[in-house]
Amino acid sequence: MCSSTCRLGSAATKVKWVKLMGGLIKRGKGTFHFRMRVPKEYVGIAGKTEIHRTLKTDSARKATELVPAMRKGILDELKALKLLKDQPDCADSYRAAQEIVKKRGLNYLPSGSLLLAPLEETLIRFEKLAEGDNIQVARALLGGIEEPGLRLSELVATVEEYRRHDNRHKNDDQLRKWRNPRKKAVRNLMKSIGNNDILVSEIDAAAVQKHKMFWQKAVSTGKAKPDTANKDFIHMRSMLSDYYESIGMVQAPRTYQGIGIKKDRYEKANRKLEIPVNWMTEKWFAPGAFDGINQEAVDILLISIETGCRQSEISNLPHMRLYWMIQSRTFTFKWKKEICVARLRIQPLNGRCPSSVSLWQQPNGTQKDFQSIVATATIPTR
Repeated sequence: MCSSTCRLGSAATKVKWVKLMGGLIKRGKGTFHFRMRVPKEYVGIAGKTEIHRTLKTDSARKATELVPAMRKGILDELKALKLLKDQPDCADSYRAAQEIVKKRGLNYLPSGSLLLAPLEETLIRFEKLAEGDNIQVARALLGGIEEPGLRLSELVATVEEYRRHDNRHKNDDQLRKWRNPRKKAVRNLMKSIGNNDILVSEIDAAAVQKHKMFWQKAVSTGKAKPDTANKDFIHMRSMLSDYYESIGMVQAPRTYQGIGIKKDRYEKANRKLEIPVNWMTEKWFAPGAFDGINQEAVDILLISIETGCRQSEISNLPHMRLYWMIQSRTFTFKWKKEICVARLRIQPLNGRCPSSVSLWQQPNGTQKDFQSIVATATIPTR
């Protein structure tokens, strides 16, 4: 521990500061302060070589505990300010501006929204400006950082990247089935607004209403079902929510909230009928019914008949899971993340178990898409 004397301003008053280890300093018997040298790459942003922050405590033990978080907070803010200066138009800058405002106890508001807010909201933000804050902090507090300009045609790819972790267990076929309906929803929205590739931020209530009217016309003419239209709205609502979450927008617009087309209550329920057992016996189990069809397709079909499972569920089974299935003589779906717990089921393998053995002996298990498996032949159907 050592002591030194520093002069404040032009006054002759001398204040005694006690320097401690780890960047801590104490003014007489008052509170502890944290002093940190500004890294060279941030000197131009900070406008000074040292930063002092009060720790608001006179306890040496508590002050020591607060130092790591204080140092990290300062470095994070300097990094954010540098990003705002160097790349003001990128998504990371938008997130950085939100973090700067959040650390001052406020939510980020774009300048346009701030102009429409009560005057008190603007005054509060001016009060949060501290002595020594640079212009980047002022821009963040006053909403001067614009939302990233993402086009509608780029939305699916952006959301897919953001949801990469959630989709990590999907294979190529499952990713395709995840991606395609979302692309379709975007195409339909663009079609309803005159094939304009607008910014995502420009999707307002008017654009959403045009999207709804587009589907209302299709439903009223019998070209589509309400369920088809509602899937479009659900996908758009989900993607917009993911996008705004990815850029850290706290008060994101919810333009698709409550949008939907009601089903016709007089419409009769329609479902696919089961294939009669007699028909399967006559067609599929007839001698030579599968002559000329590749063995893998036949195995999948026979397991499907035995278990009632979808052919795609069987064709997507990993090789080792299929081996385990043969050993235990059961067919389970616990491996598949996309099926919720309530739908997990175990299917017994009885008379057609040899088909699963044959399928397991295929070179790559069942990693191929079922459509590619049967591309060389057609399995008899009704």
